Amino acid sequence: MKRLGVVVAIVFAAACGKVLETPTDGATDDAGDAPPDVSVPGTVRVTVLDRAGTGAPAVGSVVVFVDPDGTQTRKITDGNGQAEAEVFAGASVTSIATASNGKTMVTVLAIAPGDEIVLGNAKVDVATAGTFVVNWTQLGGANDYEIYGPCGFQDSAGAGVTTKTITLRNDCNPTTMELLIRARNSANATIGFSAKSNISVAAGSTAMPAFVGGLTFTASYTNLSKATELDMDRRAPDGFGFGIATAPDITGLTSVTTSAVVPTTGSARVDSTFSTPVFEVQEIHQRLAGNSTTYGLDLAATALPWINKPMLDVAAHTIAVSADNTGTSGDAPDLVESSLAWRRGNSSFSWTTFGPTVDSIVLPALGGDEADAMPAVGDALTVNRVKAYDADTIADYAAIREAIGAALEGVLDDAPLSPANLVRTSQSSAGN
Repeated sequence: MKRLGVVVAIVFAAACGKVLETPTDGATDDAGDAPPDVSVPGTVRVTVLDRAGTGAPAVGSVVVFVDPDGTQTRKITDGNGQAEAEVFAGASVTSIATASNGKTMVTVLAIAPGDEIVLGNAKVDVATAGTFVVNWTQLGGANDYEIYGPCGFQDSAGAGVTTKTITLRNDCNPTTMELLIRARNSANATIGFSAKSNISVAAGSTAMPAFVGGLTFTASYTNLSKATELDMDRRAPDGFGFGIATAPDITGLTSVTTSAVVPTTGSARVDSTFSTPVFEVQEIHQRLAGNSTTYGLDLAATALPWINKPMLDVAAHTIAVSADNTGTSGDAPDLVESSLAWRRGNSSFSWTTFGPTVDSIVLPALGGDEADAMPAVGDALTVNRVKAYDADTIADYAAIREAIGAALEGVLDDAPLSPANLVRTSQSSAGN
């Protein structure tokens, strides 16, 4: 959610959740007798799902809870893939999956008593939900037709074909949908579009309107700084839809305008990607009406802070992370993801952490049977990258920390059917 200012906090700092005792005899406590605030621990339950994405519970996985003072509680997931422990606010939880060729760790930082955290994603149901018949009138000069629907590119048809049965999947089977057909000539150039909104899926079929030409869509970008590359992709009817991209050179510019001929649809999305010479990347996904002819983006007022190259301190088990507000809104993100990977001989390790702030990350110091999961001197680092996410439909980190996987897949991580009108990400270059 868009907010002003950047919240800077130590990820393992203890949060609120304290009880202040007061005297019952009418007396006034003096400084020497008043009991101090005491943090109250509570239960956190974690459900670990199979890393292969089947949605099945991960039975027998190691889960380590770490309190803000470093106290660790090691648990093994039960038959439901669950484990729980008593922790204080500001604790973290890490799941560890061991394979013959290494280990995979996932950590959720800044958890709180009462949380029921899911690590992993439920299986996406891509089974066939049904079929739908699309009819259209042949367009002279058309060599083929491309059909786009709620599952993105649905199918194609050759010259002379005027009907097609498309398949809908359970993961993209709305009550009403929008369809777009693009007609191309023998040189693969677009010669017409046919679009229709609010189609009842239950009707089983629809007749598309006559083909028409596209409209000229102009995107204007202002207050550019730091970025030297821009890619604009206008997609319709949604993030899955037909895309038309332009890539104007913005080196040294503070503003730029770019245009493309696009279909008129009920809805559309503009994806803007900004890059720097050191491979920092910002993405801004914004929904708009499908008949809009103009789009304006003030980068300084919209972009999340740039994320500097992260650096791994092996001895301190710390990933140094910092932000650069140059030419950005300075807004704090909803979620920050750190991805770390390394090799040790023939073994591969990866560690993903999720937290609320763009700040240095202290990896939980795993011990015992999990001690070898810590990065060590001599390891070959292969990935060290940090990415921040923000959506206007998410209040803050607390609103999604119990189901981060679902939030990433459904809203934040370039989700084609995201319900958000504005999704922003900022990604660092690779660190060492």
